[in-house]
Amino acid sequence: MRIAPEVAEALAGGRSVAALESTLISHGLPRPRNLETLGVTVLGYGTDRFPGFFLSDSGHPAPWRVDSPDEVAAIVTAARDLGTPERAVVVANPLPAAEQLDPEVHDRSVNAGLEAAERAGVAGKHVTPVLLDFLHRETGGASLDANVRLLLRNAALGAEIAGAIARRDAGGDAGATDRRAKPAAARTTEYGRVSQARRAIPGKLVFEAARRPSQLHRALDDAKGRGGRSMKPPCELSTRTSSRAFRAGGHLLIVAAGELPSPGYTVDIEQSPIDVFPPEFNLLRCPKTGIFPQVLTPFRRSETFRFGTIPEEVTVNHAEGSDRLKVEECPEELGPYGQALGVGAAQECPEGADEATGFSKNLSFDEAFDDAITKLPAFTPTHPDTLETVRVLEIGAFFGGIAGFHDLWVRVCRSHD
Repeated sequence: MRIAPEVAEALAGGRSVAALESTLISHGLPRPRNLETLGVTVLGYGTDRFPGFFLSDSGHPAPWRVDSPDEVAAIVTAARDLGTPERAVVVANPLPAAEQLDPEVHDRSVNAGLEAAERAGVAGKHVTPVLLDFLHRETGGASLDANVRLLLRNAALGAEIAGAIARRDAGGDAGATDRRAKPAAARTTEYGRVSQARRAIPGKLVFEAARRPSQLHRALDDAKGRGGRSMKPPCELSTRTSSRAFRAGGHLLIVAAGELPSPGYTVDIEQSPIDVFPPEFNLLRCPKTGIFPQVLTPFRRSETFRFGTIPEEVTVNHAEGSDRLKVEECPEELGPYGQALGVGAAQECPEGADEATGFSKNLSFDEAFDDAITKLPAFTPTHPDTLETVRVLEIGAFFGGIAGFHDLWVRVCRSHD
């Protein structure tokens, strides 16, 4: 098999091979119908061009174009009826052009990120997470916002496609006009799309969208209300005067203190979207709407994260660099916090049951309870009639202290018959 020169060059240089490039070119198979030689159908959803993740145009054409979930469902079911159920259908679902990452910013950031990774001696599979984190910082979070919008649109389209397939399987009218997929060259469209390649029935994605449909709809409504350009106000790394990390059971508490240029900001601590270990966290400041005086405003912020294995060290990224913190045992003054997490608590879950503690900085019971439910371990029912019971063990609130708490907490216990 011939290896395409651009792929061979990337491999020789120890750089990652972009997933999109390897998807379309299939490591050197002749273009333009590389995947189709493997029995994989490639569809552009409402576009003649295959999108390029953050960009609307990857530089590659989409072999076929479809314009509705029913057309996708017709192709998927036809492939299944032909006896090729194990062959995938890639649906490239693009974002509008106005929501793509600025192409000049993208190219400049990617090139700078690759050069920085090379100088740091990063190679192979480690390049991708480093490059994504570099893009996130270099674009001020715009790359992550684009990914979030992409995920929401993929979830929505995936659910629509799954519904169309289910209607066909049930023998109902899918609402389609039985149009065939058109060769992309036969139609024109606005180049304004970006997507990740997905199977026609993205099972896990559809399940997550169906499991929390209200959250999905709220997020889409928020995007529409802002003209689809930004899911939230732009945040940036904040300065800090100190940061610490503590462990309590299977939980990690990150605490940071510093000053804001005005009271017109909120502070947050988020785990880095890059899946690395030891984990990294970003100290962010996000602007509020309104006009505020330029007065230095002190802050102290803490966030709790649950881990199966608590690392010995963690990294907190901030505006002036990064702090590598040794994880400390909770001091005596944080004893009540540890008890809220079930460490030495008076009320314990029975053996074999699961427990978790949720927090809400808005002092909302609903938020804290939902956070606790989310943190419970995954559960697989042993039979269809398995009944899960969740009860509240304790509820309380923390204010102030060395962690600057302003949290209502709820500890729950889950059991099943």
